[in-house]
Amino acid sequence: TSLSDIWGHDLEANTNFPILEKENQQFTTGFYKNLIIYENSNPDLSTDVYIYNLTTGEDTLVAGGTGSQGSGVTNGRYVVYIDGGACGSVHAYNLKKETDTIISPTGCHPLRISKNIVIWPYGAPGGTNIYGYDLNLGTPLDIVIEDNFQESPSIFHNKVVWLHYITGALGDYNAIKMKDLETGEEKTI
Repeated sequence: TSLSDIWGHDLEANTNFPILEKENQQFTTGFYKNLIIYENSNPDLSTDVYIYNLTTGEDTLVAGGTGSQGSGVTNGRYVVYIDGGACGSVHAYNLKKETDTIISPTGCHPLRISKNIVIWPYGAPGGTNIYGYDLNLGTPLDIVIEDNFQESPSIFHNKVVWLHYITGALGDYNAIKMKDLETGEEKTI
């Protein structure tokens, strides 16, 4: 029996409806147009990455096997995911060619994607930085390399937003920052 499934909500009819019902647990991690990316939890507590096409009903395994694969996101051309759990190697699966490429040996949850840029946080000496990858150019990106902690990144078009803090202690400095990837301009929101 299923412990959790993926459901939708019809705004006009104000009703819920099942999208995907399977054994084990499914957690949505990304979507793009008619594509839903989700993690399927296995009985051994490992996870696999699937893509579900709402239009065709096709449910396809993108990454599975030994260990955990998760945090999947898509731009409709690639599914990018982490192999290794919350942190591990970052992979880009080309949906058309059905090829899997490691785009970074290190990355952590959450992955975020907009157009052809995917971003993620990763620990560095004294804090956390934000890295990325341009899927069109095939090049790694140093998005935010600073002292302290840059976490919980999100991206929309060419703007990256994240939480910046020093230690996370009560009363400590916290700020929401934004960087324009085209101009390099960074500001505190």
